[in-house]
Amino acid sequence: MSTFECAYCGQFKAATDDHVPPKSIFKDPKPLELPTVKSCAQCNQGASDDDEYFRDTVVKYYAVADKPQAKDQLAAMYRAATKSKKRKYAERTLSSFFKIEVISSAGIYLGTVPAYRIDTVRFNRVVIRYIKGLYRYDTGTRLPDDRHIEVISDPDTIHQKRQQVEQLLAGSESKNIQEGVFWYAWGQAVDNPAASFWLLVFYDAFPIIAVIN
Repeated sequence: MSTFECAYCGQFKAATDDHVPPKSIFKDPKPLELPTVKSCAQCNQGASDDDEYFRDTVVKYYAVADKPQAKDQLAAMYRAATKSKKRKYAERTLSSFFKIEVISSAGIYLGTVPAYRIDTVRFNRVVIRYIKGLYRYDTGTRLPDDRHIEVISDPDTIHQKRQQVEQLLAGSESKNIQEGVFWYAWGQAVDNPAASFWLLVFYDAFPIIAVIN
């Protein structure tokens, strides 16, 4: 069996292809070319559960849940919740929901929308994995172990900072993997070529920012 350098740990025993982000994010028919990197079995262990948690967190977001591009993913989440082995996961998901009041920029009360508590540590761990994979996919090299990845995963905060985000990515090329489902862009810092700024956008509504330094 041929072996390759794992995009995540760097060991030369990567014999599997890993989609970044996972195929479960994309709607059917899925794109013919998805970002794929080599991964070892150890780095892949438990990845499917984390990928499921990531997908469910994104599609539950109020600005995503009503989008037709996410209907199959929502259906998959509901189907999984009915399985006995997923009972505890489903219970935690239901207990995480609550409502928040929405106020417009003009101070007008717009009502309430559903919200939910996120396991930020777990969610950001998944994002870091995707960033490492996309870095390997785009640059052809593995992200060095001494580099730090900082994640901002609150979409509402990022929406509020849209102008600043656009300025940081000015001149960067965006890569649209599937229309209305996932695109991303990244650019190097002007004052530090070793640092880079990444924007991942799911379903044109759930943005995530990552900074590598």
